[in-house]
Amino acid sequence: MSTTNDKANKNTCATCKSRHYSQHYAHHNGYSLLKCKRCHLVYLSHYPNNLFNFLDIVEDKDNKEVEFWSTPHYLQKYRPVFQKFFTQRLTRINQYKRYQKLNMLDIGIGFGGWTNFLTDQGYNCYGIDVDSNAINYCKSQNISCEVNSFEKFQTDQKFSLISLFDVLEHFEHPQEMLMKIKKLMHKDSLLYVQVPNVLGLKYPYKHSLGLPFHLWQFDPRSLKFLLDQAGFEVLKFWTGSQGIIGEYERGGPSLYVQTMWKLSQIFKRGNRMQMLVRVKYE
Repeated sequence: MSTTNDKANKNTCATCKSRHYSQHYAHHNGYSLLKCKRCHLVYLSHYPNNLFNFLDIVEDKDNKEVEFWSTPHYLQKYRPVFQKFFTQRLTRINQYKRYQKLNMLDIGIGFGGWTNFLTDQGYNCYGIDVDSNAINYCKSQNISCEVNSFEKFQTDQKFSLISLFDVLEHFEHPQEMLMKIKKLMHKDSLLYVQVPNVLGLKYPYKHSLGLPFHLWQFDPRSLKFLLDQAGFEVLKFWTGSQGIIGEYERGGPSLYVQTMWKLSQIFKRGNRMQMLVRVKYE
């Protein structure tokens, strides 16, 4: 990621590798978004040059564009809420898993809530993250992990499950990273992807755009297209609600917000999207 004060770089569609099919999509908070007519990907027209520490940015209480609630304090404070989310993920995984050896790689492990949950379920887990504070905390919890970007991460191991939650939208080259992930999987492995859904019902409005931190704004069509181009098939996808912990912190959720969450889930218009995928084999 990049600081907003640095010189901006021209961006192109991550899937089509060109602006040839793109047109103006929207302006938001001084940022311009384009949309590719071929693959439907919405993306930031220009992005800043130098990388930034994402967790430092989101810990700024004055920053209203990005909220990050999976910190040790909130993981403990809202433990039943997080446990419900994690149990839902595992239930979905169990519908499709075909393997006996349960080993998981968590790309963007953060403070390890999901990894701790899977460890308790018998998984052998390993995590990576670019934030040293998060990794130091994970190590204090006896989680196997390292400070590293996925771009630089190297291993000969293959994993039965790879988690990629709220990370793909930050990669400068998401298609290349998906192809790298594919090399870490065998024919029965699963990849679980979660990203904000640009078509989802936003509360507050445009909550999940996360500019300029999110280079790519996915919807179901564009994410499926990208995954297909990288050699994956989608088994199933779901949408849910982003910012639930924030609503509790602000004294909610109100009946209106709860109704919106429910409707968006039923009609798959939630502002957070999940896809469970595996490698395509012909």
